[in-house]
Amino acid sequence: MKYVKFFLLWVALLFVMVCIFCIDSNNMDGEALKDVFWGISAVISFLLTVFITMVPGYNKVQKMKAKIPALESDVAALSERREHQLEQANKVLDKYLSHENSIQTATANSHVDNGATFKIMVEERYPELLANDAIQSLMKQIMQVEADLVNKKHQLNSSISEYNGEIHSFPISVIRKIAKLEDYVLSVPSVDVTAEAPVTDEELGI
Repeated sequence: MKYVKFFLLWVALLFVMVCIFCIDSNNMDGEALKDVFWGISAVISFLLTVFITMVPGYNKVQKMKAKIPALESDVAALSERREHQLEQANKVLDKYLSHENSIQTATANSHVDNGATFKIMVEERYPELLANDAIQSLMKQIMQVEADLVNKKHQLNSSISEYNGEIHSFPISVIRKIAKLEDYVLSVPSVDVTAEAPVTDEELGI
């Protein structure tokens, strides 16, 4: 679609240039001179078309690039929060099972690495833990953080793919190297995310 718009704009500008050319053509002598002006009109209209389409395209890719660091920060913060919550979940299960067998066996049997596993283990194997409001809150938060993390990763990947694709598309690709528009490389900083207050170790009794 963008190529169609580019072509139509070029034709429109060329038409304008030809109209201007036609006004002055009566003062020109020789077919060769007229051919030169026709060629100049085509080149000038093409360059104007490139410039007109390039400016909004350049601004667009800069705005797209500016959104990526914020998404990276959100992904990093959600990942950190998820790891902390899963660590809390494992501590809860380890403490609950510590009276059964040895600590090592309890740890091996209770280890969870995602919210779904924690939810299943609590609901099916240790339903009595559901009476604890803090554990209920922790379970809810883990599931929500994991859902948010999947969503943010999807947004991040989509934004990066869109940006990288845009800078390789005409007409931005013409000035990509001059404007130093390189493919975006994922670099995730650590930033906090404002969300529901996390469940503390004290509330969980661990």
